[in-house]
Amino acid sequence: MNRNDFGFAFLLNLLVPGIGHGFWKEYAFGVFVFLVMILSVVLAMASLLLPFSALTRAFLIGLPALYYIFTFVDLRRVVRKKRSAGRTYQVTAAFLIFAILWQLLSPAAPVNFLARNAPEVFRLSDNALSPRLRQGSWLYSNSLAYRANFFFISRPQLYALPERGELVRFADSMGVRHVGLVIGFPGEQVEIIGRTLTANGVDFDVSDMFGAPLSGTMALTPVESGSIMVAMIRIGMIETTHQVAVTDILGKVHELL
Repeated sequence: MNRNDFGFAFLLNLLVPGIGHGFWKEYAFGVFVFLVMILSVVLAMASLLLPFSALTRAFLIGLPALYYIFTFVDLRRVVRKKRSAGRTYQVTAAFLIFAILWQLLSPAAPVNFLARNAPEVFRLSDNALSPRLRQGSWLYSNSLAYRANFFFISRPQLYALPERGELVRFADSMGVRHVGLVIGFPGEQVEIIGRTLTANGVDFDVSDMFGAPLSGTMALTPVESGSIMVAMIRIGMIETTHQVAVTDILGKVHELL
């Protein structure tokens, strides 16, 4: 076995499952591996949109990873049978170019998927969220916490709602982006008196939710259907609240630096 040939086939399989087998001239099985991998990825994506149980969804999401590991095990079996792939430099380069282009351009490739669902990195321009987050802090908004942009659907699909007390990135009616604290969900009656948030008769401490001293005042307000109630904070006080359409929730906010 030529170690360089095996290492290169391993790299190819890392980029495109099945192409490593093709490099070692196992063309039919390479195509089979590739097609099964595509099918398992599509099933994993569909599981986020269909009403499956948590166990079924976890299985379908984990299936591509398990199959991906299997492709490397089988590739090892293939290369043990042969002394060398016997490829010229030109053919080797062609395989590598194809694999890289697949990752960058194919809608079903992981790199392409991550590029479409990349987190938004931004910097706080003021001290409104102090003392929890200070001016100049680097944050990122993870859209995959709540929704995903799939290649086979024209609009991002929501598959989870934020938890109460999470910081989220959202867009207002003018398209301006903000960071706010989730305090209410569709159909709830929400009220704030001092540090106490009451939602449908259940009390919550907003300071505990925010992770820093926080208080405010808001009369009993119903949360509209299809909306999340988000509080805008300014240095320990709830300054305003907004009814934000779930489609305008852009992601969960985390501190980067």
